Amino acid sequence: MLGARVEAPATDVQEGSTFPVPPARLDSGPRDQPLVKIHSGAEPPAHAFAAVRYNNHWFWIDNRDFRSKAAFTFLLLLTSLAQTGVVPQAPVLTVPAS
Repeated sequence: MLGARVEAPATDVQEGSTFPVPPARLDSGPRDQPLVKIHSGAEPPAHAFAAVRYNNHWFWIDNRDFRSKAAFTFLLLLTSLAQTGVVPQAPVLTVPAS
């Protein structure tokens, strides 16, 4: 789940609107890291690959975080392939009549 590791604003955690990000385990390795690291803050980010303002906070992927950029780009590619805009056609069956 990508949303479980979003760095939520402290005010949202205090209000109970979201859960805090669980602390990293000491024995964690590269595979335990989130696929996409999403940061948050009150001010627009200086080095953002992608950023969005939501509920008076900024959420972004750092432009220097290659792993997050690659995973996010891959997800964007998958969603764009899934949204072709073509209306699905029902299959045509030919039944021989003799």
